[in-house]
Order: sequence, then structure tokens, then C-alpha cells
Amino acid sequence: MSGHSRSNSMSDDDNQSVQMEGTQKAKRKRPAMKKRSATWNHFTLLEDNPNKCKCNYCGRQYQCHSRRDGITNMRNHILACLAYKTFREQQEGSQQNLTTEGGEGNASNMVLAKGWSQDACRRAVTKMIIMGELPFSFVDNKGFRHFCSVAIPQFVMPSRRTVGRDVIDLFLEEKIMLKSLICNNKQRVSLTTDL
Repeated sequence: MSGHSRSNSMSDDDNQSVQMEGTQKAKRKRPAMKKRSATWNHFTLLEDNPNKCKCNYCGRQYQCHSRRDGITNMRNHILACLAYKTFREQQEGSQQNLTTEGGEGNASNMVLAKGWSQDACRRAVTKMIIMGELPFSFVDNKGFRHFCSVAIPQFVMPSRRTVGRDVIDLFLEEKIMLKSLICNNKQRVSLTTDL
């Protein structure tokens, strides 16, 4: 019997040590994960409440608890934030590059300082698609995307659906300009087609 009671007492000690280890593990806090999303570049955690953050541009506050809230609301805010758009336009317009303007082999090339703009690049892609009679899916071509990533690393390539919308918008702009040109000059236009 004494051997049986001794084995029971050892198992009780083992159980207590296991319980102590379990409580120690439960007490240890898991280290905070690094903020990996690029969205965090635009937000700052509040000092008084780490579960809230504010936009660096307009100051609007959002819940940002890592498990409960996520960052979708913050990402959507940055896409629509007018203060961020203004900041980005100022940044894009502030840095200018020296370029030459003139035809190939033209001795009268002029050196100009031009700023980079996402909208101007999108418009150039739209004109390239129209002038080359290329399919909208050309912007999804891996080779073209690679070329753009090397030539203009900061340019965000639009999708083919966006390019399609841009083509229609450009057509409507040109149509309005042509109508005003014809109305202002009071000229007659003759349209002919070959069948």
C-alpha cells in the first residue's frame, strides 16, 4: 500500500508542476506582430489608446485592433482621402526631371523640366492603346509591365477595364473639343466614307 500511495503523491506533484507551467505559459504575452501592410505608412497609433489610429493627412480616427477590426476600413479611407490625394499631387509635382523635346535627329531639341504625374502616364497609356490599335489586355502583358516597372517604377499600371473606361473618357473629351472647334469657326464639314 505504501508503494501505491507513493506513486499517487508523485503524480500529484507532477500535476502541480504541469499546472504551474500551464499558468506561466498563459501569463506570457505573445509579442506584438509587426505591421506589414503598406496601409500603416499612412496611419499612426494613438498613444492613449493603442486600439485606435489616426490618418496622417486628415486626422480621422479608426479602430485598428489586430484581431477585431483589421485594416480594410483604413485602406478604403486612404483610397478616398482628399487630404492624401492633395499631398500626393504636391509630391508628384514637386520633383521635376530634365527632358528634351523635339523630333529625332532634330538639332533644335529644347531641354525642359517636367514633373511626373500618375494621371499623365495613364493618359499616355490610353493614347498608346488608341494609336497602336492595341487590345485593352495589352496592359496585362508581362513584358510591358516589366518595361514600365524599369522605366517608371512609381507608375501604377491600370487594369484593362480601367484603360477601357479611360479610352471612352478620352473619346468624349475629344468629341466636345471638336464640336466647340467647329461651332467657333463657323465652317462646314463634309464627311465621306468608302463602302
